[in-house]
Parts: sequence; structure tokens; C-alpha cells
Amino acid sequence: MLKSPILALPNFDEEFIIKTDASGLGIGAVLQQHGHLIACLSKILAPRHQSVSTYEIELLDVDIQGCLALHRDLLLTSIGRD
Repeated sequence: MLKSPILALPNFDEEFIIKTDASGLGIGAVLQQHGHLIACLSKILAPRHQSVSTYEIELLDVDIQGCLALHRDLLLTSIGRD
């Protein structure tokens, strides 16, 4: 049985971790603190973006990280590379 994730309240005095992942069909990110999920997002890529290179899709991930960071000190990682 699948369970819905329980979101934790953030402590803005502590470090956050953003993990991102991308495929040819979509991109996603999770914001964590001490291994607990704070927030998550995913987006299906428009058909015109589905044909671009993996490098360009990873740049979209970096853009998501920038949107989530909002001038906070964060540890940025990419799923599959940590």
C-alpha cells in the first residue's frame, strides 16, 4: 500500500537540501531537511523541450533549484550523483 508523504515544517536556521532529477519527459525536485520532506514539485516538459539534449534539461533543473533557493544557504545535489 502506498502512503501519502508527510511534510515536515522547515527550520529556517538549519541547512536545506534540494535534490533534482530530469528525464526526457519531465523534471522534478524535492526540498529536504534532516532527511524529512519539506516540499516537492514536478513538471511535465512541453513537447518542444522533450527533444532537447540531456544537458539542456539539466539546466532546467538548475533553474528549479534557483527558484527554490530564494537566497538561502542550501546544499544542492542531483539525484543519481550523490
